[in-house]
Parts: sequence; C-alpha cells; structure tokens
Amino acid sequence: MKISMKPHIEIAKISKEGFWLTAILVALLWCLVVMNHLIVHRAEAESSRALRELRHLRLQNGGWHGESPDRPPDGAAAFSSRALTIPI
Repeated sequence: MKISMKPHIEIAKISKEGFWLTAILVALLWCLVVMNHLIVHRAEAESSRALRELRHLRLQNGGWHGESPDRPPDGAAAFSSRALTIPI
C-alpha cells in the first residue's frame, strides 16, 4: 500500500539573514532580562543593608533624632496654640 504525500505548502519563508538577525535580537533581549534581574537583586541587597545600618545606628544612639523630647524646650511657649490666637 502506497501512501501518497501531498506536497507541503510554505506558509512563511525567512531568509538566512533574517534568521540570524532574529537570533541576535532574541539573545540581546535575554541579556537585558538577566541584567535587569541583577540590577534589581543588587538594589534589594543595598536597601536591606541600608535598613540594617539604620537599625544599628538607632540602637547605638538610643533612638531617632526626630523624636519629640519629654518636655518642651525653652521658648516653646511662643509657639503654643494660645500665642497664635487673635483676640476679637
């Protein structure tokens, strides 16, 4: 029994130069994806390091410098809400 095969129909044809150009562009795209991954990984590591350093400095200094003091400093009465009211 002989099976006759129909001739194949070319749907699209690409030249050798087009094939190599596509291969080079795909390789370049993968290089950019890997570089992006490395940059993001390095940035995450740097931000973690900076946060650890801030925590260490906070423990070393006994608190943040921006915390409010227990008592108002001298001359703070001039900035109280009563000093800003205007009598009518």
